[in-house]
Amino acid sequence: MIVFLISDIYLGMKFAGYPSVQERLVEARFDALKRCVDIANEEACDLFVVGGDIFLYPFHVKGLLKNRKPGTAKNVLELLRRIVNFGVEKQLCKGPSVRIKVPSVHNKKTEDLTPKQLQRLLEAIKEDPHDQAGKIMLMALYTGMRRGELFRLKWEDIDFDRGFIHIRNPKGGIDQSIPLNDAAREVLEFIIRTDDSPYVFPGRNGGQRTDIHHQVNRIKQRAGLPKDFRALHGLRHVYASMLASSGKVDMYTLQKLLTHKSPKMAQRYAHLSDEALKNASNVAAEIINGMIKHKPEKVISITDSN
Repeated sequence: MIVFLISDIYLGMKFAGYPSVQERLVEARFDALKRCVDIANEEACDLFVVGGDIFLYPFHVKGLLKNRKPGTAKNVLELLRRIVNFGVEKQLCKGPSVRIKVPSVHNKKTEDLTPKQLQRLLEAIKEDPHDQAGKIMLMALYTGMRRGELFRLKWEDIDFDRGFIHIRNPKGGIDQSIPLNDAAREVLEFIIRTDDSPYVFPGRNGGQRTDIHHQVNRIKQRAGLPKDFRALHGLRHVYASMLASSGKVDMYTLQKLLTHKSPKMAQRYAHLSDEALKNASNVAAEIINGMIKHKPEKVISITDSN
């Protein structure tokens, strides 16, 4: 099938020099796309090529939405759309006979921890024997950095003098810099650097780490956190939620700290900021009411005229 030949070219050009973990993620989605097409082929091929034209039967797309989770369907169709657009742009094929419409998915999840849960997590991190897992979790909690950003972090990306962390290849696509706060600095200062690796959290043979799933989940379980709490990305949400609910950080600053390309992503925490504003307003009202209640009564002086 020509679309899969185009995909090989697309993946080769798109991810040349990119970390292998990101390439494997896209390849996994592509495999899901191929499986969906193969399933459809058992009845009637929903995606085929005639004379260089790509045809897509929309009713099989509906079947994809019915038989797969919304997030999976969205990822598969989005990848299909990118591959087809790439093929058209490079004049490898003509466009599909129908528009590939990617469904909207309303599965935004904002995770948070109670003070007791956070305390148990910090204790579990301190007790865990793994050299890197706990430190990676602390960096996610103190800086809001994504897992891939922490895996790619090199010592040369950390400016201890000026107090900044340089983030390479963030999700938004453009390199960013975030402040190196005191808590994150302390974590980094306790890490022993090795001469055989430029990475802060090196993987096998000093190369870039690609996974730490089992180790961080062990810490999560020991802390008794909810099963659906994501051990690393969830801590990014905790970081953002704490800032938003403090009432000291506006949405624009939060967007920059999270390295979100658009302010839209930071809006998921807006309700926490609004709650902080309400609490601040209530404090002002309490102060004013307290002043009124304790206002001394006016003393009327009666002067004897005799």
